[in-house]
Amino acid sequence: MRLNNYIFKFFLTVCPVFFSAYASETNKIDLPEFLKRAAETVVKFEEILTDELSLKYQKNLKISAHELIIKAKTGYNLNLGSVASSCPDISCSLLGQIPKYGITAGTTFNADFSKSGTISPALAVSFSAPVVRNVLGATERLQAKSADNETEILSRRIIETYEEFYAVMINLYYSWCAARLKYDTARGSWTESRRLLDNTLEKSRRSIADQADVARSELQFLEKTDSLLSASNEYAKYSEEVFLLINLDRNTWPVIPQMLLEEPRFEEEYRDYTNSGRTYTMLKLLTENSRLEVLMQKNTLLPGADAQIYYQMQSGAKTDHYLGTSINFEFPVFREKNKALYETSVIADQKLRLNNGYTAVTDRITLVKLHSDIQKQLELYKNAGKKTVLAQKILTAAENDYRYGRFTLQQLITAINDLETINYNRLSAEIALFRLNVEWLSRTDRLVSSLGSLKKNDHVK
Repeated sequence: MRLNNYIFKFFLTVCPVFFSAYASETNKIDLPEFLKRAAETVVKFEEILTDELSLKYQKNLKISAHELIIKAKTGYNLNLGSVASSCPDISCSLLGQIPKYGITAGTTFNADFSKSGTISPALAVSFSAPVVRNVLGATERLQAKSADNETEILSRRIIETYEEFYAVMINLYYSWCAARLKYDTARGSWTESRRLLDNTLEKSRRSIADQADVARSELQFLEKTDSLLSASNEYAKYSEEVFLLINLDRNTWPVIPQMLLEEPRFEEEYRDYTNSGRTYTMLKLLTENSRLEVLMQKNTLLPGADAQIYYQMQSGAKTDHYLGTSINFEFPVFREKNKALYETSVIADQKLRLNNGYTAVTDRITLVKLHSDIQKQLELYKNAGKKTVLAQKILTAAENDYRYGRFTLQQLITAINDLETINYNRLSAEIALFRLNVEWLSRTDRLVSSLGSLKKNDHVK
């Protein structure tokens, strides 16, 4: 009676999950579709896209802009001594800067109108450029190069954010798959334990099995019921998280990805990673920017000198033309702050290079360990598959022996439990291998680029 009550409570608890999971076999979602839905619905992904939109403005925020300024003025000169000689005047000026070459160009036109109606125009044109500090825009070009590098670094960091997002989503998908597989395994074990209990009860009624065998069967059934309750609860939690996160229909469940039984080609993939991977490219760009910063700070220690060439034309009773050149010098006496900025930039550059060397060593050590873990886990997964086959053969033989009285019920239950344990171990090894492969792709900067090949590597188990 107590067992029947337990079975009734079990069905009240588990059946909602059971029928929700199996209501429609058409509602399946594979990993590529899951990631597509996540990109469309998860707010974090939209935040990454927003960061990407600001990239094209980053350089303009860092460098001096090309400028073209037009000024116009009109006025009236009032002669307080002789109002009759008062007259209007007009002036117009155009100033342009080309920071890339350090050139500043300007032209000014003035026109004075006399009471008699005559016009006295004047025109001035000038060009100037630095010839020592920031010679011909050298510092500006260094700054523009640094800004390009910073934009590229930001672009690659956005890709890194993409990879972090996809890694989280993939791990969630694998956790969902693992919960589903555990649920399927537990449900299969529960069905078998129920069948064994029914069989034992039938034998008991025919006086073939004693009460101890019935108790063993009931205990086995209750244990499998507890396992199924736990597995169904875990699967329901992951399913609810997925449904709410990417707005899925509640009758949807995951397609189990295919396991690729091969280990990474370490030396080849490590060489590609260090030569063209995102992480090492960013380190190279950061190193170059550090060198550029040293050069720019060194340039501030130089004296200032601007060379200028100009032309002037003044028209009155006669027209006069002037062509001239000049050099303006600037010799600051105290530059402690500039010297300090230069020295600290040199120290920061040395520190960055040392840190990059240390990063390269620790990064290789991490990848070697990860590769070793993948190799070990791959062997565990292969062995788990072999164990599953052997355990299934043992169980089949045990069932036959039990049917003919050559095996006790306890021996049969032991064979059943051994198979279930091995199935769980195989499942754990499979999911662990999935996660290690994702970590390998993420650490070698190939997770985003590998997403396009996921579709052809997926199948329903």
